[in-house]
Amino acid sequence: ALVMAVLLGLFPAHGWQQPNSASSNSVGKCAISGTITGAENGQPIRGAEVDIEGSGVGLMGGKTDDGGRFEIKNIPPGRYQLWASHPGYISMQYGQRTFDNPGRPVTLTPGQDITDISFHLFREAVITGHIYDENGDPIEGAWVQAQRYGYMNGKRQLLLGNSLQTDDRGEFRFYGLTPGRYYISASCGNQAAAKNTSYSPTYYPGVVDPSTASPITVRPGDEFPGVDFSIQTVAAFHVRGRVTGIPSGLPAAHIYVQLVSNQNGKQWFAPGGGVANVKDAQGDFDIPNVRPGSYQVYVSAGFDHRKLYQAQQVIQVSDSDINGIVLALVPTATVHGRVHTESSVDLSNLNIDLVPPGGLTPIRDPNPVNSDGAFVIKNVLDGSYKILLSGLPPNAYLKGATLDGQDVLESGLTIANGQVPGSMLDLVVSAYGGKISGVVMLDGKPASDARVTLAPADESKISEQLWFKEAVTDQNGNFLVQGIRPGKYLAFAWQSIEAGEDLDPAFLTRFRDRGYEVQVSENSVQTLQLNAIPASETQAAGKK
Repeated sequence: ALVMAVLLGLFPAHGWQQPNSASSNSVGKCAISGTITGAENGQPIRGAEVDIEGSGVGLMGGKTDDGGRFEIKNIPPGRYQLWASHPGYISMQYGQRTFDNPGRPVTLTPGQDITDISFHLFREAVITGHIYDENGDPIEGAWVQAQRYGYMNGKRQLLLGNSLQTDDRGEFRFYGLTPGRYYISASCGNQAAAKNTSYSPTYYPGVVDPSTASPITVRPGDEFPGVDFSIQTVAAFHVRGRVTGIPSGLPAAHIYVQLVSNQNGKQWFAPGGGVANVKDAQGDFDIPNVRPGSYQVYVSAGFDHRKLYQAQQVIQVSDSDINGIVLALVPTATVHGRVHTESSVDLSNLNIDLVPPGGLTPIRDPNPVNSDGAFVIKNVLDGSYKILLSGLPPNAYLKGATLDGQDVLESGLTIANGQVPGSMLDLVVSAYGGKISGVVMLDGKPASDARVTLAPADESKISEQLWFKEAVTDQNGNFLVQGIRPGKYLAFAWQSIEAGEDLDPAFLTRFRDRGYEVQVSENSVQTLQLNAIPASETQAAGKK
């Protein structure tokens, strides 16, 4: 069975340091050493990088020698994550059981040396092929994606994956792939095919419906060639209209009209397609080659480094052109707010996100919160948003959110016509989050790299990210969850589940009677012993 996994793009480009392995540890400091080998042959890998991060210290690391050995010294005591990487191999986090789950942390006590850390890196997989048009000619510049099924917002669906463009021969090559089942799709944005037709997003081996696509299964080190197929054509239409309310002096070239596809409860921008500038000072626009479907028409306009303007409208394209759309520009909204703290809370790393539904990008204030807690989030488009904080100290949590005294913590806020329904968003951050620690057992033994989920006991809140907490057990089966909102929870322990699966309400409901009920109050400290639900049971439930 495959027992390792990949975590790509987790290595910051700065702050990395390599301690002098020849020196001794300082008093109370710790050390980690071990080996990195190839999973397919057990041979040592020279020059592989090992990185360690956690417990408030900067990124530390080292490289393996000719024998695949590494050593990192002078590590402060604490809880850490370790990664290993080398070109041509799948990067991995220490202790990963599957390719889509996080690894386990390593806990170091003062003066402790751990000498048996081992990584077995798998060769990356490769998929290659060609994309053709309806005449069998290669398409240059087609967007190709390697997609996989996974969980997003509590639903299992095809997720946006690795993306690239074909070369002049219509050829594509995906490398650095983890083992698994992939669905290859290709699209050409809003490029025209024959008259009144457009290229539809198409899945290998040449089908439009993803449910009929053929998956490609790759193992470590596989190179899967010959994924060749033609993009299908469908009827295409024009979306025409006019943008009104254009501010004086704003050039037409600075006004963009974009179609966003509404599909399966999520929204996404098709690569390179469905966008146009207005044609003239009257604000007329024409978006050609639009395929049938439901769309949100967005228009954004603005001066450099100045206020943006926006408008939006939902349309349905079926069997004819859409004409006469009127998009009246209004200024985007500005949300003013202040963060209040209960006791002393470090806000220096705080990020405040307004999270829209459907998987679109959250809106974030790029500037840090002022010393008095004041913040401003500019250029907020019309829509509904939930409030999410990140970068808080471990035991802090978002306790309250009010807009001019109205509670919006769970309901969120809705902005319409560029207007915020209140003048001041007040956020209350408490330093008194609850803490739960303990051990996870499986077959009478501590279970390392098991996942612990803290989910709300109230089923009406089961899909609210505000109420979820997760942790992974360390090498001794121990876990720690901090910064918990007061309330009643069910604590679950899983030997292994798919990433995001525990946010699926249907999945959690199947195991509701296996959760340990726990009441959390402010500043409460509790210790639990949880029994892990075996992977065989969760895998069987996931197939239903």
